Amino acid sequence: DGLFPIYMTKAPLCKTYLRDVDKRSSCKYDYITTLTFVNFKEALFMRKKAFIASEQSYYDKLGLKKNVEPWEDALRTDGKEGSFEWWYFDAEYTNGTKVVAIFYTKKLFDITGPANPSISFEVTFPDGKQIQKLTSLGAGIVIDASKEKCDLRIGDSSVKFVYGKYELHYVDHEDGVDYRCVMTPKCPMWRPGTGMHYMGEHQEHSYAWLVPLPTADVEGELRVKGETYQLQGSGYHDHDWGDIAMNEIFNHWYWCRASIGPYTIVTSDIIAEKAYDYSRMIHFLAVKGDKIIADDSSKVVVKRENTVIHPETGKFIDNKISFIYTDDEQTVTLECNREKDMFVAKLLDFVDMTPEMRAAAQQMGINPTYMRMIGTSKIIVEKKNGETESYEKEALWEQMFFGGNRDAIIGE
Repeated sequence: DGLFPIYMTKAPLCKTYLRDVDKRSSCKYDYITTLTFVNFKEALFMRKKAFIASEQSYYDKLGLKKNVEPWEDALRTDGKEGSFEWWYFDAEYTNGTKVVAIFYTKKLFDITGPANPSISFEVTFPDGKQIQKLTSLGAGIVIDASKEKCDLRIGDSSVKFVYGKYELHYVDHEDGVDYRCVMTPKCPMWRPGTGMHYMGEHQEHSYAWLVPLPTADVEGELRVKGETYQLQGSGYHDHDWGDIAMNEIFNHWYWCRASIGPYTIVTSDIIAEKAYDYSRMIHFLAVKGDKIIADDSSKVVVKRENTVIHPETGKFIDNKISFIYTDDEQTVTLECNREKDMFVAKLLDFVDMTPEMRAAAQQMGINPTYMRMIGTSKIIVEKKNGETESYEKEALWEQMFFGGNRDAIIGE
């Protein structure tokens, strides 16, 4: 019977909605009045250990509308123990310069420690030279941020949402670095479903992902030790927060963004940790011009190819990864081909640990790593009527790998 999976669902669903059902009998249709307010699809989601909340009941629960509102990009946690949160921004400029700035409520991915507003800032120049900075205000200082819109300050650096645009300013007085940019959106704000990912048998933990700027026009100015660069290009911004350490819920993920020709694709392939059955959660957004043309992740297939073991991380890396979306009208493909690494890090190197703690972590196989890569990416759009568009350009993507396993383990 269609109701049988609901009947077999573990408490608290059974205890709440089926407490009057005689467990010795099968789930007959004469019990349907007990279940009329239980959404069948939602009940199946509740049996999963990790899933993206996309049913209407979750919108109602979280006070969200289908369209994203500016307040959603404001401070969403208290910035203290038991939470993490960050705002990520990147820009690719026409002269080949790339800038990545991330504003954190804590020190990087820390969740158990105290508040400690931090910024990681990275510039890659056309000749390959880089600036990499990580600054923190200090333990116990709570981030200065609004809960009404994106408006936050860390030291003399800031991000503000003003009249529909984002104004970002990063300054490092010690090294003479000053970066300013204005990011103007080219399409609506977006999130996958409610943006909320629930983890655990009873949805006891959550992680959220919001994309206020899937693609944007960017005008910037970079000053480095007396030299000034005027910049124009395209950019991206997303916002993440949660209530559990990411290494406890996620094994690894790929995140990719490419703006090529008239198209922008933002996508990710997230694999949960062993405790959550290595569940796979896929995000996919395709934009043409200022219109969203595809964002149903259930219609996406991910292909990973040419897998090798990276010499620095000691873990797998896929030299080619493709996201293939298919509906009744079209197939949209993003293909990413790794050519070089912009940044490779073992994250324990950024954690304050005693030598004994570090040795113990290594012995236990704890080795969280992060890679940011660039290479040739292709966007291919194939219409059912036979029309095909294909665009190619260098793009950026990342692999975040919390797990200690060397090879990929992917559940259903």
